[in-house]
Amino acid sequence: MSNSYLFRMPAGIPGDVTRREVAKVEAQMMDATTPVTVFGVPAKMVSGKIKPLAGAGDVIYGFLVRPYPTSGSVNEALAVGTPQVNMPCDLLRSGYMTVKVTAGVAAKDAHVLFNATTGLVEAGASGGTSIANAYFMGEADSDGNVEISFNL
Repeated sequence: MSNSYLFRMPAGIPGDVTRREVAKVEAQMMDATTPVTVFGVPAKMVSGKIKPLAGAGDVIYGFLVRPYPTSGSVNEALAVGTPQVNMPCDLLRSGYMTVKVTAGVAAKDAHVLFNATTGLVEAGASGGTSIANAYFMGEADSDGNVEISFNL
């Protein structure tokens, strides 16, 4: 990412909650044997623990929130931090968040999709599975980051 913005500012950092005043976020424990490895992706609840999606039939519990401030044992770049599996994690149950689109082109009011194989967010006609009540709030920036709305 450069230091000057010629056309538009970045849309945000994946997993960052936007419009915090309307967000509903709750803390849960992650399953350390099968952890979610990326912030800003949908996750499911299995036996009281958070896991990544494994298929199109999974029920989405929420989107994994990037904590701030946070401290880890390794210095990581801002947008590439990895969730810690031995601590509680936050999940967006309702509200707005920045996610990274890994395939397709995001468009305002289009359904947010997820890839059943990778568990990552997709857009458009990329072949992903639609996430109920999740919509893109606009187009993605040059890094693929875009704001979504999600409501259970």
